[in-house]
Amino acid sequence: METFVVKAVKSRTPALPNNEAATGKNVVREANLWLRELQRQENSEHKTRSDMAEAIESEDEHGELNQESGDHTDQTNVGGRNSLVGTTETNADTYPQEGCEKPGLLQGKRWSVMMALPEVTVCGSSYGEVVIPLLHKKREGKGDKKAGEIPKNFSRRMQRVDGFTSCQSCSESMRAVFRIATEHEDWGTLRRQVLERREAEMATLSAPTRAWMALKEEKAKQLPEKNEDGYALAKLRQEPNVKRLEEELKRGREKKEERESRDGRAKLARIKRREEKMKRELRDARVELAGIKSREEEMKKGRYEEEEWAPRPRGKPDASLADTTWHEVGP
Repeated sequence: METFVVKAVKSRTPALPNNEAATGKNVVREANLWLRELQRQENSEHKTRSDMAEAIESEDEHGELNQESGDHTDQTNVGGRNSLVGTTETNADTYPQEGCEKPGLLQGKRWSVMMALPEVTVCGSSYGEVVIPLLHKKREGKGDKKAGEIPKNFSRRMQRVDGFTSCQSCSESMRAVFRIATEHEDWGTLRRQVLERREAEMATLSAPTRAWMALKEEKAKQLPEKNEDGYALAKLRQEPNVKRLEEELKRGREKKEERESRDGRAKLARIKRREEKMKRELRDARVELAGIKSREEEMKKGRYEEEEWAPRPRGKPDASLADTTWHEVGP
């Protein structure tokens, strides 16, 4: 936490003596004092807006009393706050003008919305001054890695948001919160600060305006789903339809079974084709083996016949045939 605060106020902290700079306690103390001063300024701004809201409510009540008494005074002279449906801008003068082109609560405007935290909305000017530099800024201690997921989570396309919304990076303190949260990937601190600012802004609205917004949100929950693209906000706010979810789950299960059965049939067909091929190869091998055996038998038979009819080989005379002795016989 000390490094978290020290980096935020490093440029604002005065020079310290060498013995005190080693500990860093005075730096943390100065940082806490600076944060308290920012919080005090925020509280004073919220108090001013609350006073203005009470003044507007009193003017509204005064206009209603004049209307009941028969005094048909033009209500636009009372500040233009009585027409709730036609209201497009509320308390625009209570925010600093130097950092944002759309200060204050606005109705039905286009914003760059953070997808993970829909409560965080920034205008086009703040997107160019705050988000884009954070996108191209390298994080300290992370090498060449650029900024984290917080600036990347903003939508590049401006989207229309229902109800009263404002630019959450209008003040310098909120811009400091954005920079510190981006550097440390602190989603919780960013969401907490935005919700606190949102509650303070909503407190500046008059009671009839808050009642009208609550009624509008209640009606948005009851809107029918005409198509897949429309009524996205009402679809998000509706309670989950158990029957529809069960049907989708059933269809998904059927598609999975069909895909598995199709894959199984294809695999079985491949196995059958492989078996038929092996059977053909076995049959051909048997035919070839039978031919080899028949040729061997023919060769054996031809050799036997050749040995039977062949002349005997010439060798020594038989031992029984002795040499005949010739004797001369006289007359």
